[in-house]
Amino acid sequence: MSEESLSTSLSLPPAYRPAVADDVRGALATAAALAAGGADPGTFVWARRNDAVDCAIVLAPEESLIRSLRVAYVTMAAVGDALGTLIPPAVPVAFGWPDRILVNGASVGGIRLLAQDPSRTEAVPDWMITGFTLRLRAPSRRGEPGRQPARTTLETEGCGDVSSGALLECFARHFLSWMNRWEDDGFAPVEAAWLARAAGYGARNMGLELGGRWAGRNLLGIDANGGAIFSEDGKETRRPLADILAGPTWKI
Repeated sequence: MSEESLSTSLSLPPAYRPAVADDVRGALATAAALAAGGADPGTFVWARRNDAVDCAIVLAPEESLIRSLRVAYVTMAAVGDALGTLIPPAVPVAFGWPDRILVNGASVGGIRLLAQDPSRTEAVPDWMITGFTLRLRAPSRRGEPGRQPARTTLETEGCGDVSSGALLECFARHFLSWMNRWEDDGFAPVEAAWLARAAGYGARNMGLELGGRWAGRNLLGIDANGGAIFSEDGKETRRPLADILAGPTWKI
């Protein structure tokens, strides 16, 4: 990406180096291309969009990929805190494992993770990308509200005054705060914050799809590597967080 595409129009903490996403590729793919080209950790790629919030951050992990993937929970906690700051307190925000952001019980988007070599889960990758995309408002082609009850927008849920820039800036601050807390205090506070918003924690029908089948299940917690632990049909089952690298479970 050329120097002319760099932007400082967002008010971000100095730990970040902002860059504007390629209009065709979007934030995640742009960040991956920058990372492969040697971009500094903390490169914060964001898309100039009015209908959605789309950003990605270049990371330099210090642990194996399988351990570093737990940044997914940091990212979701930061998105949840940013939404909690900007939208009315009566509007509930929840997380669907492993990558969905839910507002009023419906998906508004979610997070994404990419890694240099996703097949080498025990190796320390040179770079990783974490990011998220949330739908602010529906495109006109989608039709009447309620036609897709599993998906929603912030505008549909009464949060139409939230701007892309405000959400990006708020997320950036919370993400940095949670990364620092993870480093200082370990993963336990991150896990607790995620579980506090986890859909289905201690209840049935968490919305986790396995092998193309949806079923009622109880989320019991997450394991040391971030995998889901849940019960189904009286049996405890685990699902690895590495599945998140296969692509999103959400659409906007």
